[in-house]
Amino acid sequence: MALGITDDTYYSSIAAAIRKKNGTAAAYTPPDMATAIDAITGPGASMYAGATALTPTQNTQVLFTAGKLVVSDITVAPIPENYGRITYSGFKLRVE
Repeated sequence: MALGITDDTYYSSIAAAIRKKNGTAAAYTPPDMATAIDAITGPGASMYAGATALTPTQNTQVLFTAGKLVVSDITVAPIPENYGRITYSGFKLRVE
């Protein structure tokens, strides 16, 4: 690996970007920066890699997107035509 010389300005800029993302006023040295970057949460921290297309079911479906960057559309399909319809009027249950 080749060694190079860099200006403190670059490290100051990186530290400022970390503080902007994590909302702190912490001081960072170059060895601390990788850990601080890995700890950043919120948009841009990690990509959502879950389902992007689903069909309604009887169960609640949760797409765990909190703190993730979603870069594609999430599509919920319409209820298929062959699904039955159940209604209850308070005294009569009707299945269509």
